[in-house]
Amino acid sequence: MSDVADWPAAWDALRALDDEAWDRESERLDAVWKCEHRAACVAFALSRAAWRREDAEVWAAEIADEALIELGGDPRAAAQKDVNACQRETANCE
Repeated sequence: MSDVADWPAAWDALRALDDEAWDRESERLDAVWKCEHRAACVAFALSRAAWRREDAEVWAAEIADEALIELGGDPRAAAQKDVNACQRETANCE
């Protein structure tokens, strides 16, 4: 778990920072968010029967940037949405 308890507040706090501080903190938040999202995706995916760890790890790493842009907010909630959406898409293809 990260040091970020309130993701919307953390992103909002960026507005108060100057350019250099904004760059550093934005990069840090991006990295922490993606790390939490990837870990949560893997955990959620592995809790489902059809996922292998390797597949879950690769998939989670591939979608992290897009998930941050599209879903933002809490990384665990975003991961749950991503896993559910992936499983719906997979079920529709079978």
